[in-house]
This record gives sequence, structure tokens and C-alpha cells, in this order.
Amino acid sequence: MRRLCFGWHLDATRYSLGSPVPLASGLPPSNSTDPGKMRHAFALTANKGYLVIGEATARLFVCDPDSSSVLDLRRYAELAESPQQLAARLDRQFDMLVLGLAYEINPCSQYRRLVELLECLTIPIVALDLSVADADLAPAAMDDSVMRLARLLSERAALFGVRALSTRDWLARHGIGRAVALGCPSMYLYPRSVMEISPPAGGLRDLLFATGGYLLRHPARARDFARLFEPVRAHYILQDEIFELSDLQLQSLRYVDARREFSAETVNALAERDFGFCPPFKRYFFFDDMHAWRQNLCWHDVYIGDRFHGTVVALQVGRPAVVICRDVRSEEIASYFDLPALSLAEAISLGLEGVVEQHLSEARIDRMKNRYAQREREFRREIERCGLRLNLHL
Repeated sequence: MRRLCFGWHLDATRYSLGSPVPLASGLPPSNSTDPGKMRHAFALTANKGYLVIGEATARLFVCDPDSSSVLDLRRYAELAESPQQLAARLDRQFDMLVLGLAYEINPCSQYRRLVELLECLTIPIVALDLSVADADLAPAAMDDSVMRLARLLSERAALFGVRALSTRDWLARHGIGRAVALGCPSMYLYPRSVMEISPPAGGLRDLLFATGGYLLRHPARARDFARLFEPVRAHYILQDEIFELSDLQLQSLRYVDARREFSAETVNALAERDFGFCPPFKRYFFFDDMHAWRQNLCWHDVYIGDRFHGTVVALQVGRPAVVICRDVRSEEIASYFDLPALSLAEAISLGLEGVVEQHLSEARIDRMKNRYAQREREFRREIERCGLRLNLHL
């Protein structure tokens, strides 16, 4: 079996050991609720959607598990050694580099050392899920290493997979070809769960909703979003918005690490005091690993949320879900899989009952499943064409 290096987003929030020691694993975050330590742990993965991508990529493919590894490649590339030495080590230790990417085409990043490392590699590269953060973004607005990375992957990768059609077309407009729209790896981790999704049973008041979004980041949008859930029982899954808060604000929140839960009383009080509205959510959760996140969603009935990868976790456990789209990133991937999706304005116009009736009917879910089965076949075909095999498929 192949020795695979999964070299971009981590599969869990975990520290990386600076020097290689056989059988050593990086530490998980501590049980401390000190805001500084929580911020430091969050910086290991940043956006929790990256955790969803990293975990799926590392678990999807048949490989030699004792000789394969997850590697924080960007941090690795910034070490003091030369790119040639680092590349030689990877070439000796692995047979292929698999990159589960995300919104790497953005104006906030630079990849100079990473590109130098990849240019020296001789093992095959498989790139998945590359995406542009904004379809109107101009190359001149970014560090030149961003386009160097995209061109290198186009020229070198055995498979240059991008998130969906908007990204593929954006690359083509800027002279970069060979991109294959394949969706996000996280959508393929549990295909049988997706195909077993059924409409929610019962009326609104019988259902327990889960959601997530930008609650403490964009107050005007958050106020309208929260109002949507006032008629029902709903729990909120925090991703990165709490780390937009000041240390003083973060310290005002009570957090129980053992339950991965923030006190609703303290979150709602902060929102009312600092943002001018009181959310209706009864519980607030925050996850550093995917198994806890999935287990939590198993005891909810429906997910309707403002974050795409929060929706993915619900789909992974077979829960009906609706994406509330905020930008091209969620729009292009929802369209690619024909997921139930709409804008926040449309959701408010319909009301939660209308959203469930219109977007989670049996006919609408069947339509999504048909598209999903097609996309899963396409993904499997491209993966096998470049020499990999999926652990599980339909």
C-alpha cells in the first residue's frame, strides 16, 4: 500500500511536534479555559471548516496507515532547513503528497517557502478542493506566490481538483488550466449517510434544530439570522466567531471543556450587551475534533446554517440540512451538489416553517441524492485515475 503524506489542513486540533520522533504525536489542546490558551489552540487550525476538510482528506484513501502521516506542510516549509532538504526528506519517506485545500486563493496569504518546497519534490502530488475566496478577486490583489502555487499545481499535480465550477472558471480566466471540479473531500467521507437522509418527521415544535453562522462577528446579519429560530428549540455550534472577540469579552463567557459547551446565559448576555440583540439559542457548542461534532449532531433533527462545513457535518451523520448562502464560497459548492440552499433574505421571507417545507421535502431531498450519487461516481473515477482508491464508496 502507498505511503501517503496528507499535507495541508490538520485532521484535529493538535500541536505539531517540531522534530521528528518515531511514534510521537502532537499534543491535543489542554483543558484550560484561559482565553490566551484557547486562542493559541484555535490558531492551530483557524476556521473550524478546515478541520472538516483535513479530517476527511486523511481518512478517505486506502494507504499504509503505519507509514502515512498528516503534516502541517505550510509550517514545515517555514523551518530553517532549505527547501531542497525538506523535499528530499518527503521524497524518501512518502510515495505521494495529498493536499486537501480550501480557500487558498485569497488576498491574505503568501506561499513563497511552500512553493519553493513543492518545486523541489519529485513524488506525485494530488490537490483537492482548491477554491477562490471571491469570484471577483484579481491576481494583482494577492501576493504573487498565490498564483505561483495555483500554476504549480496545474502543471505538476497528477490530479488538480478544485472545489466547483466558479473556481475552475476563475482559474481558466487567468490562464490556469487542467482544473477538475470535484467538490470538497468532506462530502465523500460518509456517502451512505447522505443517501439515507429523509425529511424531518413532525412539526417545527417537535424538532430540535442545530445551526451555526457568524453570530458574534456580523451583528446586523446575526440579528436577522437568530430571529429565524425564535419559534423553535435550537442549539448553536460556534466555529471561529468567538475569537473575533476581545480578551475581555471572551473572559466573560463561561466554558466547560469537558462538555465542549459555552454557557448560553453568558453568550446571550454578551450578545445583548455588546451587539444589541438576544439570541434564542438554548445551548452553544464548540468542537476541536470531528467525532465530538458528529456525535452532537446525531441527537439533533435538522441543521439549517450559515456555514457550509457545518452543513457538511450534519450530512455526514444523515441529518437533513439547508445551507444559508452568504457568498460565492458556499453558493458554488451548494450548487455543485444541488444541496438545499437559499439566501438569508429568502429564508426570512419564507420563515423557518417555509424553509423546511420547501427545501426539505421528500422530492427535494431525492433530487439532492441523485446529484450526489453522480458527483460521488465522478470523484471516485478521478481518484482512481491518479492511482488512489477510496476506503468507502456507494
